[in-house]
Amino acid sequence: MSSSLPMSGTALTSAKERHYSYLASRLDALSSTMQHTQHHMSIASEQAAYMKDLGIGQAAIFMAALDQVDHENDQTSKD
Repeated sequence: MSSSLPMSGTALTSAKERHYSYLASRLDALSSTMQHTQHHMSIASEQAAYMKDLGIGQAAIFMAALDQVDHENDQTSKD
């Protein structure tokens, strides 16, 4: 059995202060990480809008090419 001595008032206060200090440092780190995440998410959101525009452009090119191929197929079948 381990014998544990009760902590004195000063030691208990010191332990609480250490724990609060550690908690404060971890909360600061979390806050910093969340700010970085928010920044990266705003960049990703902006890039998603550009990707949407790129997709629309590519779809338009595909549809134009398909129309051209269909038009050529119609001409060869009439000949």
